[in-house]
Amino acid sequence: MPIYLPAPTHDPLGVDGNGWNRMAIHGMCNDECALQPKTMTAFLDALDTRRATYGMYGHCFNNGECGTCSLLNKETDWNFFADEMLIRVDEAGMPWLMNRPDKGWEEFGKPVEWQWLLTIKGPTFKRHKDKYSDGIMMTRVVV
Repeated sequence: MPIYLPAPTHDPLGVDGNGWNRMAIHGMCNDECALQPKTMTAFLDALDTRRATYGMYGHCFNNGECGTCSLLNKETDWNFFADEMLIRVDEAGMPWLMNRPDKGWEEFGKPVEWQWLLTIKGPTFKRHKDKYSDGIMMTRVVV
């Protein structure tokens, strides 16, 4: 599955092929890695990286050499007390791990990073929405 997402190339002739007819400001585009999602949508796409598209991920810091990338082989053991954990997403798009979805934001939560959630061994992820917020239910798969 592809995890290296090269930056789009800049065409000075513009989209119509006749050159730009107005001023265009282009930022520096870096190659991206599908193992570094920035949003919940990107996280769900990163579970099957064939759906990953440029623009929603962190930059590739290994110049496209995925075989030697430390993110590819990084794994974290399931060390939670419950077999189900809710990843609740706040208004800024930050994921929070919570083990009692029924208490909403009143429950103690731990802020985490999307890329760290991808390293946990053995869970399944399913979209979850309730009256408090949007999120993802992470369930431990017993093997």
